[in-house]
Amino acid sequence: MKLNLRNRIGIRLLASILALCSAVLPAKLHAAEVKINNTSKNPMKLSDLFVFGAKGKQEIILHRRFAMDDEDIAPGETKSFPTSFPVIAVAMSITKNGKESELIIKEIDQKTGFQKMAWLENAGDGSDLFPFIDAPVAADPPEEGSIVSFVAGLNPQLPGWFVGTILDLDQGIVLNGFTGDAVVVQSDAAIAAVPEPASLTLLGLALLLLLRVVPVRSRL
Repeated sequence: MKLNLRNRIGIRLLASILALCSAVLPAKLHAAEVKINNTSKNPMKLSDLFVFGAKGKQEIILHRRFAMDDEDIAPGETKSFPTSFPVIAVAMSITKNGKESELIIKEIDQKTGFQKMAWLENAGDGSDLFPFIDAPVAADPPEEGSIVSFVAGLNPQLPGWFVGTILDLDQGIVLNGFTGDAVVVQSDAAIAAVPEPASLTLLGLALLLLLRVVPVRSRL
């Protein structure tokens, strides 16, 4: 089989594209990623991380009650966690002073970048509370150490927030609205969902260019 000049140029271009993609693509392609930024002056330990997608999709990135996969995030650091589908909600926990606190963030707005989040606990007895934050409409959280009152899980000064005492990770929801005072355990953190890493876009452009340059037929 003889290849004309255009075929040879196309093959060389393909080799270059493959070399470039192997240099920039991760070992496993992913559809999206979650980024968590520690905006505080202290280290942050991320203990659990569950992500939820459309049609009931769920992926566990950091397992519950499994300290071996906890992630430490230094002050000012941002860590990325790849996912296999676009993310619409996230459940996560932090461990602070030996105690774990959890929250759920719903409807992450991918257009607005990083969104603030906070973890709470019962100000009276220190028992677990689970904030459910509807990110597109939620108010920014109070500062760490603040005392916030809730009635049936709601506070008029915190629109978009619901605080419950039961967490259902299978459904990604919070139940049993809390009535009482809560203390803000930590609020110096932010989260963003990125729909597609740049490397996938680069691959798509490279393949499109290849299809335009290499002809379908070769001369025999």
